[in-house]
Amino acid sequence: MTLDPNHLGANLRQAALHVERGEQDRARQRYRKILERSPHDPEALEQLTPLITSAELQSHKAALNSALKRTSRPGDDRAKLHFGLARLAKQEQNLARLQSHLAQANAEIAAQNPYDPEADTHQTQAILSQFPKASQTIVPRQDHPRPIFITGLPRSGTTLTEAVLGAHPDVAALGERAATGFLTQPFLDGTTPFDLEAQAKLASDYLSRLPDLSAGTRAFSDKMPENYRYIGYLIAAFPDCRILCMRRDPRDVALSMWQAHFSGQALSYSYNLKAMAHRFNLHAAMQLHWQKIYPEQLMVVSYKDLVSDIDAQSRRLAQFAGLGWSPAMARPDQNATPILSLSAGQVRQNVHQRSLGAWKKHEEMLSPFIQALDPDLWPELL
Repeated sequence: MTLDPNHLGANLRQAALHVERGEQDRARQRYRKILERSPHDPEALEQLTPLITSAELQSHKAALNSALKRTSRPGDDRAKLHFGLARLAKQEQNLARLQSHLAQANAEIAAQNPYDPEADTHQTQAILSQFPKASQTIVPRQDHPRPIFITGLPRSGTTLTEAVLGAHPDVAALGERAATGFLTQPFLDGTTPFDLEAQAKLASDYLSRLPDLSAGTRAFSDKMPENYRYIGYLIAAFPDCRILCMRRDPRDVALSMWQAHFSGQALSYSYNLKAMAHRFNLHAAMQLHWQKIYPEQLMVVSYKDLVSDIDAQSRRLAQFAGLGWSPAMARPDQNATPILSLSAGQVRQNVHQRSLGAWKKHEEMLSPFIQALDPDLWPELL
């Protein structure tokens, strides 16, 4: 079988792989070649936006606007183009246009994929009701590296934290793994008992889905943020695991998410500011519950502390994971492991504090979100 070198999907995936590997020049070239053949492709236009030079800004803006005029049908394609135009407005420091394009981009997706707050609340309560206290667990297994689950809200620092851990020579950074969400589905409503047999099966099934790990690997990380919902199940299945709970100012998280275009439908709440606040409140309540019943296996990682003193925080992470500290952990920007998330570009930079408090410039835009946050759950607001 001969592969078509002009296949759009294959070329888009190849360009994304270059981004994941930090190969920006090659990604830029690939997206430009795609646009030579398909000049109005929304995905290529959106993904090329952060890679353009300042001299290309106006011509790229014209290309995005031209594609937007041709894309009259509501949905994801229009959202991609609005997200691209929002990024350009941010580069031009045009706050009004930035907010307008973000509002339109998020509204396009929210209309196609609405969030159900009642269903989300019901499932959260069903999960927590199964773990009123630390559950009985199986005997810890000794024939696999220690799992380290990095959990939290998206855009809260999970990617940076994994890059820090993954810089350790004895840690395999495995990125966002969907296995836990899939394997725990039968138990989430509480009707199927999560007994000792189920715990053992969850551990076995999860481990069977891991890639081959190199000899000498002492720990591996799974940075799927949504695993914060499944902490009770994970600790029951892996009593020797460690759970990292990321904590970042929710207003900065919301701003970052409002500007992000996520793949799939799992983050439907992120495209409506009030829905985002509802999910954030559920998240904070769950985190407090898990910290109360599993204080030995959970560690809260402050994003602010992490970017303010990477040396001290990397030492803290190493100690919690049962590892000796490696100097490479303080230079996560030099970690060559592919990064399969929207944070790929940021993590390739030196650790910085530029995003701390960024929400203050956009307080009016975020006001529906901020007003709906529960201050009892988010003391940062006071």
